Amino acid sequence: MRRSSAALIGGAVAALVIAGAAAAGPIGRGTPDPWRATTTAAGRHAQSPFGRSVLADGVVSPAEYAEATNLVITCAKGRGAVLTAEQRYGLLIFSSTGQDYSAALDACETGDLATVRQLYEARYKDPRKEGDQVYLRCLSQVGLLTGGSAAPAEPLSATLDRLMSAAAPAATLGLVDRCLYDPAGRTWQ
Repeated sequence: MRRSSAALIGGAVAALVIAGAAAAGPIGRGTPDPWRATTTAAGRHAQSPFGRSVLADGVVSPAEYAEATNLVITCAKGRGAVLTAEQRYGLLIFSSTGQDYSAALDACETGDLATVRQLYEARYKDPRKEGDQVYLRCLSQVGLLTGGSAAPAEPLSATLDRLMSAAAPAATLGLVDRCLYDPAGRTWQ
């Protein structure tokens, strides 16, 4: 069982809505991290020692992300689900080798575990907190949006619906998948 691209973008969009307005400029030495305040605020609302510990410093590290992922897998195992973490464009997705364990995943990837994973994934996908623009720019870079503009007249959700239609070629779906998981191109450029 893999989460659909629409579900992935939905999670990213939800995290972005919670996060607030976009910040400009690349993240580098001396540049403030636009995600730090969001992550620190989430830490103030954390319900578990794990959540408070991970979120307190304002950054979710790759190791903390992996630990949250492993805790979800352990929880799911306790519910009879066999999940594994699979690398996809630098992120960890849950795989169940063809079985539908969505109920167990929904029950286990909640609270602080969900928050930690969502914040890490949102920052990984959109480090400058640009919102939909980061996805639109990627879709343009891979040639799926034409006309010289990375800002089509339609909303991102409509663009994705159009690109991921039942008639879409597999190559197009692969490019959309790439842009949803790694719009900054860390693993494929």
